[in-house]
Order: sequence, then structure tokens, then C-alpha cells
Amino acid sequence: MSLLIFVLLVSFLVVLLLPKSSNAREVQGEIQYNKDSCWDVGYQDYLNSAGDCQRQCTLTSGCNSWSFLHDDSIGRCHLCTWTEPRTDVSCSTGIDPPCRTWGLKEDGAGDAAAILNAGIAQATKVCTGSLTPDDALAVAQDLNIIVNKYRTGEYDSDANFVNNLQSAANQAASILRQENKICVNNYTGPDHACNYGSLVFHQLRALLLYVDGNASRAYPRRFDKLYKKLFNRYKVFLADNRWMRRYTLRRFIRFYSQLPSHIFTEGILYDALFATQTVRDAWKCNGQDPEYYYTSNRGYNVFQTQVGQSYEQAFPDDTPNKPPSMDLQLTVTRHEVAHQFDRIIANRADTRLKDMKTALTLASAGSDSNWLRSQVGDAYFQSAPQEIIASQVGNQFLATTSSQLRLAAYRLTKSDSWVNDLSYSNVDSGIATLTRENKSCSLQTANLGTFSTSQACVDAAMANDACSYEIMYSSSYPSWGCRCCAPIEDLSCATEESVYNHHDLWDVYQYENSSNEATCHSTGLPLNWFLFNVDLFTPVDSSIVRFYENESNGAVTLVEVLITRDAETNSINSLDVPFCDGVISIGYDNNDIVNSVSSNAANCTFACVDDPKWMKVTASGNERSCSWVAKKPSVRCNVIGKDGRKAANVCLKTCYKGCV
Repeated sequence: MSLLIFVLLVSFLVVLLLPKSSNAREVQGEIQYNKDSCWDVGYQDYLNSAGDCQRQCTLTSGCNSWSFLHDDSIGRCHLCTWTEPRTDVSCSTGIDPPCRTWGLKEDGAGDAAAILNAGIAQATKVCTGSLTPDDALAVAQDLNIIVNKYRTGEYDSDANFVNNLQSAANQAASILRQENKICVNNYTGPDHACNYGSLVFHQLRALLLYVDGNASRAYPRRFDKLYKKLFNRYKVFLADNRWMRRYTLRRFIRFYSQLPSHIFTEGILYDALFATQTVRDAWKCNGQDPEYYYTSNRGYNVFQTQVGQSYEQAFPDDTPNKPPSMDLQLTVTRHEVAHQFDRIIANRADTRLKDMKTALTLASAGSDSNWLRSQVGDAYFQSAPQEIIASQVGNQFLATTSSQLRLAAYRLTKSDSWVNDLSYSNVDSGIATLTRENKSCSLQTANLGTFSTSQACVDAAMANDACSYEIMYSSSYPSWGCRCCAPIEDLSCATEESVYNHHDLWDVYQYENSSNEATCHSTGLPLNWFLFNVDLFTPVDSSIVRFYENESNGAVTLVEVLITRDAETNSINSLDVPFCDGVISIGYDNNDIVNSVSSNAANCTFACVDDPKWMKVTASGNERSCSWVAKKPSVRCNVIGKDGRKAANVCLKTCYKGCV
């Protein structure tokens, strides 16, 4: 499993298992324990305390009573019109009482408009340093509740709130104009997360984004122009507590600029004014997450790391001409954004993509090599199907599409050229015999722990069913562990180079004889998955798809590719990629599994070339090629050719400044 997948999984579990915030709001008025309310007004999850639940009721139209479910792992709060409890509750075995707290909404707190005005009044203190952290957190919570209820239309029939809203928005805009660099350096931003002032300002910005529909007033300062640009162009609200540097922000903007429009309308922004991209760790105070930064019904979280700081390899070792490792921040961003693409498949009236994903998932069961992200593995994808698109599109397709194509084509054709060059010694059973000095096993089945000698490692391996006939062991660093190597019988198309890697400090020891029964089985399913990705990124009724190439520090080059489809099945049967030395042809068997691909697919590697097929027809009927574009590239690279492709995305040598 990759570092990214592991960390994302752990992060998800941490969100579920961490104790709730210690900054809990106190309940006002009398309460009763182990009594439940109705929930005819609704319910709210992920609250920290009974006091937070009461505040939700106070700010919810029609709510008179509430109950907080202490024994619910997701912090559920029931909201009810009644003024009496609905029923008594018997606590589950092992749950310390109370398992429920019931009460009425706050008396004298005022309505939503009054609480909004009070919060905005408190917000004027942020840049003076006179707002205490406790008060700031309480204000942020109030404003967060109000913003989210306004977002869902709950206050639309509240005349007092509606009449007050524009005045409140004007005051919020005035306050945000006060956040100059002195304020940022002393009271807001990631260095002052424990002040919670920036969390208050975050709510004011969200309110203005909903009221105005743009970020002009939400980000009034010149040093916020990249945040403003990200929202105004792509409707992405970056909630990073000002942690990201400008270089990283520009990479985010470039990433979103290269996505096709249907990816936004059907996925990222479906049924939402904007999406919120959070950096949760940038808001934490001493490790405690305040949680009040979610302001839209579309959102995702990314790591607190800058572009260029860390890298991760997304491709398995059998990828021909494997690309360099990709920037970690953009890898995480692509992965999380790609989770939104599942919505495209789920909501389309045409179920072709949904049916295709279901069929491919079933067909891929039982073998890691059927998956493009084979190092993540079949077991993971079968148990977490929501990760299929996020991993195979986000981590690979959006970083270097042609590398994914090469991998898929190789998996189909590899048996044609495979030669078993592996050899093994005859050894005495149970005796550690050095057979490959300065080598390590690329695939391991178990780490048995630390042993002082290679023989002690073998003794442990002999008693472990996860081990076969080889171990890798470092005499220089025994603390690295005793590792069992995967048997080649479990690998497809194994070679000396793919199974064993050079390493100055590892050695491979054989302790049983190997049958050396290596086999090589081809599979067309990776190509099916690749073409599924192509289908997903091709706009409806279009024959043009975007390839993403040459990833470097998070930036990719956009290339437009022509596709053709079978008239009967609508399956993609050709790809015309500018740098792939001709059209790539694809064939299918009777079960719609790819069974043939032209030889140029496995060698298709990004190159800065001009597509000789691209033409622009002038008003006088003359055809112009990329050489015509080269005469005035600053203007003509934006020209659309007769096939619908933009010159900048096909005349790569002419228009792409980074070409070498």
C-alpha cells in the first residue's frame, strides 16, 4: 500500500476516533439526562457537546428542544419542535450515564439575525488582539452554523434574517478589509491558530461568498489575490488558514484550470455554489481540531505540505519507462478531487460508465495485475471501491496519462516478449545460503522482526506460513528486519530485474529449493480501466479528451487527443495521440475486454512535438499547420483547429515553453 493511501486511511480513522474538542460550549438552562427528543426538525452530526447541540437548536427555525447522543460515535444532535422529551432512554451496556442529554433551546439568546450581528461585532476585535480565544471559538461556531443554515435555505422564510443580511454582509466586508499584514503577522494565520481569529474570518468570507457569489469582498487585500482568483475562476474556496505559499497556490490554480468543464459541473461542484478545499492540520491548536471550517456541501481535505517538499511514486515497477516520482501535495489534491468524480458516474441518466465500473471491478477480482495501481492491490479496491477512481485517475491519469497507457498496454502484450531469466541454487533445507549478494526482493510477504544472524532469520521463516524459500537480511543493519521474499510462482512475468533490486546493504538467502515455475499471463483489464478513465474525461458527444503529461513539481502539460468509437458498442477503438507515432488501435473480445492494441501503445512516451495532423482553416479556405502557429505563437497558440483541438495542446514544440 502506498504512503498516500496509508496516510489517507489513517487520517480518516483518526477523524472518527479522536476525542471531541475540549472547547465545549456550556448548556444554558435546565437539562434532563437519559431522555430523547424527537427529530422532526432534523438532526446534526459531528457535534462536540450538549452545549453545541443546544446552540444548533437555538439557531434552527422551529426548534424548541434538543437531545445530544453521548453514546453515538458521530456526535448526533436531535432537533425537535416539542417542548417535552419524546421518550426515556436506557443506556447500552458499558456506556457510562448519561447516554442522552435533553433540554430546551436557549432563552434570551435572540434569533439567528441577532446572533449573526453579535458575532460580527465580536469579529471587529480580531485585529486588535482583544478577542479571547474562547470567545473567538464560540463566535466561529455560531457563524459556521449560521452560514451553513443560510446555505441550505433554512433562513429564506425568516424575514428578520433576510432584511438584516445585507447590512451584516457589509459589516463583514469592512472587517475583512482591516486584516492587513500586521494583523496577519500578529493575530491570524497558521502561526496564531490558537487565537481562532482566522477561524472567525473564515466564516465571514464564507458568508460573503454566498451573498455575493464571488470573492471580491471576501478577499479584499492584494496579498489574497490568488485565493480570490481560485474562487472566482473555479469556485474553490481554499480553507488553509493562509498556510500555502504562493508557488503552491499557483499550482492549485493551474491544476483546476486544466480540468474539463463537465468535471466541475457534474462532479466537484455538483449541486453546490462552491467546493471547500481544506487543510485541516493548519487550523489545529496544539493538535486539537476546531472543526468549524466546513461551509459547503462539497469539500475535501489535503495535506499540510508545500509543492516541492515531498514526492511519491504512483506507478508500479513494471511500468515501461516509469516516470519520476510526483509531487506529494498535488498527488494528494488530485486524489481527493478525483473522489468527486464518482458523483458523475452515480448521477448520470446514462448508466454506461456506472455499468462499466461495476463490470470491471468484478472482472478484476483475484489479481493485483488487473489494476493499474497494482501496488495498492485487488483486496483494497474490492473492499473500498470508492478508492478506484481516486487512486487510478487521481494518482496516475491526472499526473502522466501516457505512462498509464504504457503500463496498461504492457500488461496486455508482455507475454509476447517475456523470457524467464531467473535461476535458483540447490540448497540444504533450512540452511541460510547466500545466493544474491547486495540484492533485495522487490516484493515481500512478511517482516518477521529483528534477528542477530541470517540463520536465525531463516529459522523463523521456516516456522512461518507466509514465507516460502527466500529471505532478505542485512548483516550491517539487523534492525531492518528479517523479510520473507514473495515466491516467483505468485508473480506474473517475473524476471531477475523485476524480482530483485540492487542494494549495497541487503542480501538474499535461499533456504529451500524453488520450483522456478514462473509464468506469464497477459491481461487486457488494465487497458479497460485506462479507457474507462478516458471515457470519464471525455465530454458527452465529444471526440476530444485531455491527456495530462510530463508532471514536474505538480505542474503538467495538457495535450488534446482525438478518439473514435465503435458505432455499435460505443467503445473507444482508437486514440490519436500527437507523440505516439501514429494512431493507437484497440480491439475487444466478445465480453468487451480489450484483447489487442497496436504496438505503439506500449512505447507511447510524452515528447515535445507538433502534431502534423492539426490544421486551421482560414476565412479564405486555406489550411494552416503548427508551422503557421509558430510565426505568432503568443496569439495563434490559442487558435482552435478544424478538429476542435486548441493549438496550444497539440503544437507542443511550438507552444509549450517547457519543451526540451
